[in-house]
Amino acid sequence: MAAIKKIFQTTYLGDECWGKMWETIKGGKQPFKYVDRLEIAFADIITDDPDEPYLTYRGVIEQRIPETIKEARAENPNIEIIGQTGWASGLGPLVEDETKAHSRLATFANSIIPFL
Repeated sequence: MAAIKKIFQTTYLGDECWGKMWETIKGGKQPFKYVDRLEIAFADIITDDPDEPYLTYRGVIEQRIPETIKEARAENPNIEIIGQTGWASGLGPLVEDETKAHSRLATFANSIIPFL
């Protein structure tokens, strides 16, 4: 028996393309019914306080997520939603001090579940 393929769709909800992209999503124009997983890009890694790092969507992206997920779920109730981060280099401040790197990375990892 052949393995079931998982189809991913990455959606960037930022300013540069969201308007045009949204026109393809609204009203079922985006074929979410054929997609198993939807990645929503890009969550920012916030390290203003390296001892309390976390992920967040900012600005217009944060505002657009609920409508995008609502449309995706309307077309495909079983679609998996994945939060996609920007560059992993954003974790750099967490490992600059080697004596604190383990606890900072653990704090960051523990912040992901509530974010999702």
